[in-house]
Amino acid sequence: MSWTKLLLGLAMAVAGFGEDPGDWAAVTLLSPGSRVEVVHGQLRKASGRFAGANMEEVRIETDAGVAAIARDAVVRVSRPGRSRKRRALIGAAIGAAAGAGVAALGANAGDIDIRRDYVVGAGVALGAGVGAGVGAASGGPVTVYRRH
Repeated sequence: MSWTKLLLGLAMAVAGFGEDPGDWAAVTLLSPGSRVEVVHGQLRKASGRFAGANMEEVRIETDAGVAAIARDAVVRVSRPGRSRKRRALIGAAIGAAAGAGVAALGANAGDIDIRRDYVVGAGVALGAGVGAGVGAASGGPVTVYRRH
């Protein structure tokens, strides 16, 4: 097996490409009380806490009470991910630390006459920006079930 195939397989597993969101059994295994969003019928949404599921329906607790939605009507069941703002802040922190480290190493490599604090500051700013962008773009809702 080549390194390329191994890395590609690992990346796909981490990204969730190996999961089959068409398996209803995944819905029945959700933890009671976890937040879910069910898209059903004519693409209407019902959001709330997971109350249970069997092979015929899924039940969620909404503000109006417990809603039972027939499996045949369900288009998608998903769990919300972390907020975009939180992911952006975490990405910015990681990017800033990485940018500072790379810039500090680069500023100390060689006999050039530059202000190293400027280089590190630029590395922090660039790393934070890239990290925030990557963090905001990643994550999001996790699809548990999607009708094929």
